[in-house]
Amino acid sequence: MVPLYKQYCNQLLTLRENNNFSFNRLFEVINNPDLCDLLLDPTNHVLVLLQNPGISKGLAKKYKFIRRLKNNTSYFEICDIIHNIKEEREQIIKRVELVLCNLDKLNESLIKFGEEPRPSITQARKKLKTIYINIYDYDAGEYDKRTDLISLILDIRKNPYRRFPLYVAKSSVVFKQFLQRIFYKLDELDELDKLDELDKLDELDELDKLDELDKLDKLDKLDKLDAKSSVVLKQFLQRIFYKVDELDELDELDKLDKLDELDKLDELDE
Repeated sequence: MVPLYKQYCNQLLTLRENNNFSFNRLFEVINNPDLCDLLLDPTNHVLVLLQNPGISKGLAKKYKFIRRLKNNTSYFEICDIIHNIKEEREQIIKRVELVLCNLDKLNESLIKFGEEPRPSITQARKKLKTIYINIYDYDAGEYDKRTDLISLILDIRKNPYRRFPLYVAKSSVVFKQFLQRIFYKLDELDELDKLDELDKLDELDELDKLDELDKLDKLDKLDKLDAKSSVVLKQFLQRIFYKVDELDELDELDKLDKLDELDKLDELDE
């Protein structure tokens, strides 16, 4: 029998095929309490938020996605399924909490995982925390889907519908503690991703600085070339002007010679 939670996810997948919206982005909204409330809000408050000039690009993108969902012809059907998902998650908390608070059930789980039973609830919980399995698979009794921490985290990050939001578990301290060990690792990886993004931005800044330096070098070279060209041009012009001056002087001498000749002719005439 297919677990209820998976049935609801499949219903959303079917709607996605007919209505063209992102399944993963929808679950990112469902897993965020503020965004989920905004989506389920019968008013169009999201339109007011989109008019805020100081809104970040990332948040604006999420709000626009919610606006598209609200305009979707299957919006009310989507909302009904989301309500079912929220209720089923509450039921999962109750079922898993019953196991975590009962030594016999805990040991039964450990045996199914191929582990030795423990004499106390504390020891049994401690051992169960070393076993990595998605909470939805654990609730469904799919013990063969036991995995390692890295694979579990990668699965959760790739498939948001496989993530059990920590805020949903706030009503159960035991269940929340059981989930937190995974979320701490997720947060660490998210922080590393942010640092990696910052490193990439720093690299881009360095490249921009190099580009600026390269531009300055090019401009400096051009200035030098211009200066050199100016000198060469000046020298070239000077040579021409020198020649012009020489020719002018020759012309003057030629004129004087011609005048001398005319004076001599005048004297002969007399």
